Amino acid sequence: MAPNAEAYLRRVDRELRSLELRLQQLIRGTALQALAQLRDLLSSLPSDGLSRRLAYRQLRPRLETALIPLNETLASLLSLELHRFTTRARELAAQFAGITPADPVPLPAEVMARTRFLGRTLAAYFERHSPSQFMREILRLADRTVEKAILDGTPTPDLLPLVLPEATRKGRRIPIVRRGSIAYTALARINALITTSIWNVYSAESRQIWNRLPNLVAWEWVAILDPKTCPICRPLDGRREQSLESFEVLPQVHPHCRCVVIPIRE
Repeated sequence: MAPNAEAYLRRVDRELRSLELRLQQLIRGTALQALAQLRDLLSSLPSDGLSRRLAYRQLRPRLETALIPLNETLASLLSLELHRFTTRARELAAQFAGITPADPVPLPAEVMARTRFLGRTLAAYFERHSPSQFMREILRLADRTVEKAILDGTPTPDLLPLVLPEATRKGRRIPIVRRGSIAYTALARINALITTSIWNVYSAESRQIWNRLPNLVAWEWVAILDPKTCPICRPLDGRREQSLESFEVLPQVHPHCRCVVIPIRE
Protein backbone atom coordinates (compact mmCIF):
# COMPACT_ATOMS: atom_id res chain seq x y z
CA MET A 1 0.00 0.00 0.00
CA ALA A 2 1.16 3.54 -0.70
CA PRO A 3 2.75 5.05 2.43
CA ASN A 4 0.00 7.66 2.89
CA ALA A 5 -2.91 5.44 1.81
CA GLU A 6 -3.87 4.04 5.21
CA ALA A 7 -4.09 7.45 6.91
CA TYR A 8 -5.93 8.86 3.91
CA LEU A 9 -8.54 6.09 3.91
CA ARG A 10 -9.07 6.39 7.65
CA ARG A 11 -9.84 10.08 7.10
CA VAL A 12 -12.19 9.23 4.24
CA ASP A 13 -13.95 6.65 6.42
CA ARG A 14 -14.51 9.20 9.19
CA GLU A 15 -15.82 11.84 6.80
CA LEU A 16 -18.15 9.45 5.01
CA ARG A 17 -19.40 8.03 8.29
CA SER A 18 -20.33 11.54 9.42
CA LEU A 19 -22.35 12.05 6.24
CA GLU A 20 -24.02 8.64 6.65
CA LEU A 21 -25.16 9.44 10.19
CA ARG A 22 -26.52 12.84 9.16
CA LEU A 23 -28.60 11.39 6.32
CA GLN A 24 -29.84 8.52 8.47
CA GLN A 25 -31.03 11.02 11.06
CA LEU A 26 -32.71 13.20 8.42
CA ILE A 27 -34.81 10.33 7.05
CA ARG A 28 -35.58 8.59 10.35
CA GLY A 29 -38.62 10.74 11.22
CA THR A 30 -40.23 10.22 7.81
CA ALA A 31 -39.56 6.49 8.00
CA LEU A 32 -41.11 6.14 11.46
CA GLN A 33 -44.12 8.15 10.34
CA ALA A 34 -44.67 5.80 7.38
CA LEU A 35 -44.27 2.73 9.59
CA ALA A 36 -46.72 4.17 12.12
CA GLN A 37 -49.24 4.53 9.28
CA LEU A 38 -48.72 0.87 8.37
CA ARG A 39 -49.30 -0.06 11.99
CA ASP A 40 -52.50 2.00 12.19
CA LEU A 41 -53.82 0.51 8.94
CA LEU A 42 -53.16 -3.02 10.14
CA SER A 43 -55.07 -2.27 13.35
CA SER A 44 -58.25 -2.30 11.23
CA LEU A 45 -57.86 -6.05 10.53
CA PRO A 46 -60.26 -8.43 12.29
CA SER A 47 -59.02 -9.43 15.71
CA ASP A 48 -58.41 -13.03 14.71
CA GLY A 49 -59.44 -15.78 12.32
CA LEU A 50 -58.44 -16.69 8.78
CA SER A 51 -60.74 -13.97 7.39
CA ARG A 52 -57.84 -11.63 8.08
CA ARG A 53 -56.07 -13.01 5.02
CA LEU A 54 -58.74 -11.61 2.69
CA ALA A 55 -58.97 -8.41 4.71
CA TYR A 56 -55.21 -7.96 4.42
CA ARG A 57 -55.25 -8.42 0.64
CA GLN A 58 -57.93 -5.73 0.43
CA LEU A 59 -55.90 -3.47 2.72
CA ARG A 60 -52.58 -3.89 0.91
CA PRO A 61 -53.09 -1.09 -1.70
CA ARG A 62 -53.51 1.35 1.19
CA LEU A 63 -50.25 0.12 2.72
CA GLU A 64 -48.54 0.82 -0.59
CA THR A 65 -49.98 4.35 -0.68
CA ALA A 66 -48.72 4.99 2.86
CA LEU A 67 -45.16 4.24 1.72
CA ILE A 68 -45.15 6.70 -1.19
CA PRO A 69 -44.05 9.75 0.89
CA LEU A 70 -41.12 7.77 2.33
CA ASN A 71 -40.12 6.55 -1.13
CA GLU A 72 -40.20 10.07 -2.58
CA THR A 73 -38.52 11.75 0.38
CA LEU A 74 -35.66 9.23 0.53
CA ALA A 75 -35.12 9.41 -3.23
CA SER A 76 -35.06 13.24 -3.13
CA LEU A 77 -32.70 13.28 -0.14
CA LEU A 78 -30.23 10.92 -1.81
CA SER A 79 -30.44 12.77 -5.13
CA LEU A 80 -29.59 16.09 -3.47
CA GLU A 81 -26.98 14.86 -1.00
CA LEU A 82 -25.14 12.48 -3.34
CA HIS A 83 -24.96 15.25 -5.95
CA ARG A 84 -23.38 17.54 -3.36
CA PHE A 85 -21.06 14.79 -2.17
CA THR A 86 -19.80 14.13 -5.71
CA THR A 87 -17.78 17.34 -5.55
CA ARG A 88 -16.29 16.38 -2.19
CA ALA A 89 -15.51 12.84 -3.38
CA ARG A 90 -13.53 14.28 -6.30
CA GLU A 91 -11.69 16.64 -3.97
CA LEU A 92 -10.69 13.76 -1.68
CA ALA A 93 -9.47 11.66 -4.60
CA ALA A 94 -7.54 14.57 -6.07
CA GLN A 95 -5.88 15.33 -2.72
CA PHE A 96 -4.63 11.76 -2.51
CA ALA A 97 -3.15 11.99 -6.02
CA GLY A 98 -1.81 15.53 -5.61
CA ILE A 99 -3.83 16.93 -8.55
CA THR A 100 -6.76 19.27 -9.14
CA PRO A 101 -10.12 17.84 -10.29
CA ALA A 102 -11.25 19.41 -13.55
CA ASP A 103 -14.37 17.55 -14.70
CA PRO A 104 -17.82 19.17 -14.34
CA VAL A 105 -20.00 17.69 -11.61
CA PRO A 106 -22.84 15.50 -13.00
CA LEU A 107 -26.46 16.51 -12.53
CA PRO A 108 -28.42 14.90 -9.65
CA ALA A 109 -30.35 12.70 -12.11
CA GLU A 110 -27.07 11.46 -13.57
CA VAL A 111 -25.74 10.58 -10.12
CA MET A 112 -28.90 8.58 -9.36
CA ALA A 113 -28.68 6.84 -12.75
CA ARG A 114 -25.15 5.53 -12.17
CA THR A 115 -25.09 4.88 -8.41
CA ARG A 116 -26.05 1.27 -7.67
CA PHE A 117 -27.53 -0.65 -4.77
CA LEU A 118 -28.17 -4.41 -4.88
CA GLY A 119 -27.68 -4.57 -8.63
CA ARG A 120 -29.98 -1.65 -9.49
CA THR A 121 -29.35 2.02 -10.07
CA LEU A 122 -30.89 4.27 -7.46
CA ALA A 123 -33.09 5.76 -10.19
CA ALA A 124 -34.52 2.30 -10.90
CA TYR A 125 -34.68 1.37 -7.21
CA PHE A 126 -37.04 4.25 -6.39
CA GLU A 127 -38.95 4.40 -9.68
CA ARG A 128 -42.60 3.75 -8.92
CA HIS A 129 -43.90 0.97 -11.11
CA SER A 130 -46.71 0.13 -8.67
CA PRO A 131 -44.77 0.00 -6.38
CA SER A 132 -41.04 0.83 -6.47
CA GLN A 133 -38.45 -1.80 -5.60
CA PHE A 134 -37.82 -0.01 -2.30
CA MET A 135 -41.53 -0.08 -1.46
CA ARG A 136 -41.82 -3.75 -2.46
CA GLU A 137 -39.11 -4.68 0.04
CA ILE A 138 -41.00 -2.99 2.90
CA LEU A 139 -44.30 -4.54 1.76
CA ARG A 140 -42.70 -7.99 1.69
CA LEU A 141 -41.76 -7.51 5.35
CA ALA A 142 -45.40 -6.72 6.09
CA ASP A 143 -46.60 -9.72 4.05
CA ARG A 144 -44.38 -12.14 5.95
CA THR A 145 -45.27 -10.70 9.35
CA VAL A 146 -49.03 -10.72 8.76
CA GLU A 147 -49.02 -14.18 7.15
CA LYS A 148 -47.11 -15.66 10.08
CA ALA A 149 -49.45 -13.99 12.58
CA ILE A 150 -52.48 -15.44 10.78
CA LEU A 151 -51.01 -18.95 10.64
CA ASP A 152 -49.91 -18.79 14.28
CA GLY A 153 -53.30 -17.48 15.40
CA THR A 154 -51.74 -14.29 16.79
CA PRO A 155 -54.49 -11.74 17.57
CA THR A 156 -54.28 -8.47 15.65
CA PRO A 157 -53.50 -6.37 18.79
CA ASP A 158 -50.45 -8.59 19.37
CA LEU A 159 -49.45 -8.27 15.70
CA LEU A 160 -49.14 -4.47 15.82
CA PRO A 161 -45.97 -4.35 18.01
CA LEU A 162 -44.30 -6.59 15.44
CA VAL A 163 -44.65 -3.68 13.00
CA LEU A 164 -43.66 -0.75 15.22
CA PRO A 165 -43.63 -1.11 19.00
CA GLU A 166 -44.94 1.92 20.85
CA ALA A 167 -45.00 3.30 24.38
CA THR A 168 -47.28 5.98 25.82
CA ARG A 169 -45.65 8.78 27.75
CA LYS A 170 -47.68 11.69 29.08
CA GLY A 171 -50.45 10.83 26.66
CA ARG A 172 -48.14 10.71 23.63
CA ARG A 173 -47.42 7.65 21.49
CA ILE A 174 -43.66 7.13 21.27
CA PRO A 175 -42.30 4.73 18.62
CA ILE A 176 -39.75 2.19 19.78
CA VAL A 177 -37.45 0.54 17.25
CA ARG A 178 -37.03 -2.97 18.62
CA ARG A 179 -34.99 -5.78 17.06
CA GLY A 180 -37.24 -8.22 15.23
CA SER A 181 -39.85 -5.62 14.26
CA ILE A 182 -40.58 -4.44 10.73
CA ALA A 183 -39.40 -1.00 11.80
CA TYR A 184 -35.98 -2.33 12.85
CA THR A 185 -35.47 -4.23 9.59
CA ALA A 186 -36.74 -1.36 7.44
CA LEU A 187 -34.46 1.19 9.10
CA ALA A 188 -31.51 -1.20 8.79
CA ARG A 189 -32.22 -1.48 5.05
CA ILE A 190 -32.42 2.31 4.71
CA ASN A 191 -29.15 2.71 6.60
CA ALA A 192 -27.46 0.13 4.36
CA LEU A 193 -28.78 1.93 1.30
CA ILE A 194 -27.40 5.27 2.48
CA THR A 195 -23.98 3.90 3.47
CA THR A 196 -23.53 1.85 0.30
CA SER A 197 -24.63 4.70 -1.97
CA ILE A 198 -22.18 7.16 -0.41
CA TRP A 199 -19.27 4.73 -0.76
CA ASN A 200 -20.39 3.87 -4.27
CA VAL A 201 -20.19 7.54 -5.30
CA TYR A 202 -16.82 7.97 -3.60
CA SER A 203 -15.33 4.86 -5.26
CA ALA A 204 -16.68 5.67 -8.74
CA GLU A 205 -15.53 9.30 -8.65
CA SER A 206 -12.12 8.32 -7.28
CA ARG A 207 -11.52 5.74 -10.00
CA GLN A 208 -12.54 8.23 -12.66
CA ILE A 209 -9.91 10.70 -11.47
CA TRP A 210 -7.17 8.20 -10.69
CA ASN A 211 -7.55 6.33 -13.98
CA ARG A 212 -6.05 9.33 -15.81
CA LEU A 213 -2.94 9.60 -13.68
CA PRO A 214 0.44 9.42 -15.44
CA ASN A 215 2.84 6.59 -14.58
CA LEU A 216 -0.03 4.37 -13.41
CA VAL A 217 1.27 0.79 -13.18
CA ALA A 218 -1.27 -1.08 -11.04
CA TRP A 219 -4.34 -0.93 -8.81
CA GLU A 220 -4.52 -2.20 -5.24
CA TRP A 221 -7.67 -3.33 -3.46
CA VAL A 222 -7.79 -1.77 0.01
CA ALA A 223 -10.29 -2.72 2.70
CA ILE A 224 -10.63 -0.62 5.82
CA LEU A 225 -9.54 -3.17 8.41
CA ASP A 226 -11.41 -2.95 11.69
CA PRO A 227 -13.93 -5.14 13.57
CA LYS A 228 -16.60 -4.28 10.95
CA THR A 229 -14.56 -5.64 8.02
CA CYS A 230 -16.43 -8.59 6.48
CA PRO A 231 -15.02 -12.02 5.51
CA ILE A 232 -15.62 -11.20 1.84
CA CYS A 233 -13.46 -8.08 1.77
CA ARG A 234 -10.72 -8.94 4.25
CA PRO A 235 -9.01 -11.51 1.95
CA LEU A 236 -9.15 -9.04 -0.96
CA ASP A 237 -7.15 -6.42 0.94
CA GLY A 238 -3.78 -5.90 -0.73
CA ARG A 239 -4.62 -7.62 -4.01
CA ARG A 240 -2.96 -5.89 -6.98
CA GLU A 241 -3.88 -5.96 -10.66
CA GLN A 242 -2.45 -4.08 -13.64
CA SER A 243 -5.88 -2.81 -14.72
CA LEU A 244 -9.33 -2.29 -13.25
CA GLU A 245 -10.69 -4.80 -15.74
CA SER A 246 -8.55 -7.53 -14.18
CA PHE A 247 -10.66 -7.50 -11.01
CA GLU A 248 -13.71 -9.79 -11.19
CA VAL A 249 -15.74 -7.15 -9.32
CA LEU A 250 -15.11 -3.62 -8.10
CA PRO A 251 -16.29 -2.03 -4.86
CA GLN A 252 -18.93 -1.91 -3.54
CA VAL A 253 -19.42 -5.68 -3.49
CA HIS A 254 -22.11 -5.81 -0.79
CA PRO A 255 -24.18 -3.45 1.38
CA HIS A 256 -22.01 -1.44 3.80
CA CYS A 257 -18.87 -2.22 1.76
CA ARG A 258 -16.08 0.27 2.52
CA CYS A 259 -13.47 -1.00 0.08
CA VAL A 260 -11.70 1.05 -2.56
CA VAL A 261 -9.12 0.35 -5.25
CA ILE A 262 -6.24 2.82 -5.17
CA PRO A 263 -3.70 3.65 -7.90
CA ILE A 264 -0.10 2.48 -7.74
CA ARG A 265 2.33 4.76 -9.61
CA GLU A 266 5.95 4.38 -10.60
